[in-house]
Amino acid sequence: MKTLKFLVPCILITLPILFYFWYISANGTNVIVADEWHVYIPLFKKLSTGTLTIADLFNQHNEHRIFFPRLIFLFFGYLTHFNTKAFLYFSASLLVLTLIGIFISYTRFFGVNKESIWKFLPVCYLLFSLVQFENTLWGFQMAWYMVTFFSVLSFIFLENVYNMTFG
Repeated sequence: MKTLKFLVPCILITLPILFYFWYISANGTNVIVADEWHVYIPLFKKLSTGTLTIADLFNQHNEHRIFFPRLIFLFFGYLTHFNTKAFLYFSASLLVLTLIGIFISYTRFFGVNKESIWKFLPVCYLLFSLVQFENTLWGFQMAWYMVTFFSVLSFIFLENVYNMTFG
């Protein structure tokens, strides 16, 4: 009976995650759009001709230097023959890791019990909300998922340092 108390909220937490991945599979397309044309296609051309340099990865795009997203796009592009749905699934996976990070930090403060799991439920629904459907279905927006994930990861590391120092 005790495991049943945890089973219902755990199922309710996984539902938006599963729906999010289903939404990508149902609505995501393998089409290059907008900024991907002038940011990533020249990179692949240079990669295929052997003329890609570090400077190409650091080149400015509008007001940004998107070095790490470019590396990931090259990696997945090479691996999947530029199937842009792979970028969507990567972004969704980063979102799952972000949720896990938030959950780890949350449980350090509130513990793991029936009440705390129920109170965590809205976080999952907010994080996997389809209000951001344009980000969800555009591989180029993977950079924002990276920012979110690494921000949460940074807070977890800072929390660990704090606990080791003052804990």
